[in-house]
Amino acid sequence: SGQTFAAELATDNLAELQQLADDFWRTRIVAQPALAQILAENGDTPEGWLAEVRPWLSKPYLRMPAIASDALLAAREAAANAWAQLQADAASLPQAADLLLAAPGLKQTSYKPAQCQRYLRLLQLLLADASLPQLSAQQAKDLARLAQSQLDKGVNKGHSAPQHPLFVRVEAWLAAWDGYSALLAQQLAGLKLAMIVWINEQAVAQRRATRRRGFDDLLTDLAAALDDPQHGNRLAARIAADFSIALIDEFQDTDPLQYRIIRRAFVLQQRPVFMVGDPKQAIYSFRGADIFAYLSARRDAPAERQYTLLTNRRSQPPLVQAVSGLFARPQPFLLDGIDYPPVDAAPSGGSRLQADDGDAAFNVLRFP
Repeated sequence: SGQTFAAELATDNLAELQQLADDFWRTRIVAQPALAQILAENGDTPEGWLAEVRPWLSKPYLRMPAIASDALLAAREAAANAWAQLQADAASLPQAADLLLAAPGLKQTSYKPAQCQRYLRLLQLLLADASLPQLSAQQAKDLARLAQSQLDKGVNKGHSAPQHPLFVRVEAWLAAWDGYSALLAQQLAGLKLAMIVWINEQAVAQRRATRRRGFDDLLTDLAAALDDPQHGNRLAARIAADFSIALIDEFQDTDPLQYRIIRRAFVLQQRPVFMVGDPKQAIYSFRGADIFAYLSARRDAPAERQYTLLTNRRSQPPLVQAVSGLFARPQPFLLDGIDYPPVDAAPSGGSRLQADDGDAAFNVLRFP
């Protein structure tokens, strides 16, 4: 297996992962002052990033696409320049506000007086600070109402929209901001993917040097050992010799790495394997479940050895019939291979629940 004879099992490796995240931040972020400033403005921290990427660590089956980021700094500069031009015209805001508030024929769906005052107050507040604003989605939506093209569309037939250079500058700035925001989101995604790769690589080297293993290492190391071209077959044969039968309950909670181990050590070794699970539970990814691991396992199993439980022992017949009717359609869970076969109901206790509330067995509640 390539493992050391003595190793310490680390049950909590958060401190180790945080150290690696900090190292990544110093190496990839702090070393680029302009990028570090952008991320500081955005409120990003190594602690926040680690919390976001941690569920995706130690998953070698994930593909990490490279995302180019050369245009990010140029896009920020364009947004900053457009903002500077708008700020230079800030003194004309009262005049533009008077035009907007006095304009007849504006559509009241978006330009009620109170709404217009809210848009103008927001712009006034932002213009009071020279730094490039970091807009929320709602703020960007509100300010877009002050863009000249939006005003032109926001009047009723027979009326003209108020015209002012400030509205044109607002539109130019928002267009530059949208371009920058899109590139920023792409860049953040690319950096977080790079952090996953960095932590995975550094953690492996660090743990091997210290002879420490985490729970994830127990899986990734075994999978790598089974894939080894020189020793993998011998290891798989030894595991199969030690365990003549494999029974995996709650199989829908299996991820691709775990099934790769099961397949290599048992299925390909012609050992009996019993997998019991419900694919409908895997689509929500509870406990790291991966629906495609389940589907891959089912493809490996001969059709004549696949069995479905067709009797519900826990629910009353009216409820089972209602739920069966709800999902009685093609591809009820969108993916091929996950259907909803009709089942019978026969509660194991033989008793029947009766209620005098007059409600049906299955009720749909709608909230406004």
